[in-house]
Amino acid sequence: MRKTSLWIQYDGYSSKSFKVFQVNFESGLMQTETLLPSRTLNTTRRQNSVISDFYSVTENVLTFDVNLVYDGKFTDDDIVAAMRWLKKDTYKPLIFETEPENIYYAIPKQIDITHDTLKKGYFTVTFECNSPYPYTKVQMSNQYIVNG
Repeated sequence: MRKTSLWIQYDGYSSKSFKVFQVNFESGLMQTETLLPSRTLNTTRRQNSVISDFYSVTENVLTFDVNLVYDGKFTDDDIVAAMRWLKKDTYKPLIFETEPENIYYAIPKQIDITHDTLKKGYFTVTFECNSPYPYTKVQMSNQYIVNG
């Protein structure tokens, strides 16, 4: 799943090239993953009644946090390079190491950095996708059957 991935690829660049790796801060043996995006039920209440009529379900876009940590101490130049990599004004492909077949078109909504005085720390990126689900690459076969 996404949280067990060591590195990510965003906008064609790997986090390994920035000396940045994904970490998981959840304690214990259990992890929480978002499998189904949040949904909104569209209903209308009948006049003079307590009964609601159901019309449809609207699925919201997928939003999740990624925690990235520097391998060793970081400098101001490292932070600037990582922010240039992540700060995009349009949706870009986001791929996790453990799910290379799933492509999320995402844009960072928020980037928070947490560090100590020894220049060790991590930053949390909140990504918002353009759809409730990831995309997959088109699968092409090497075999073609010609009829006629």
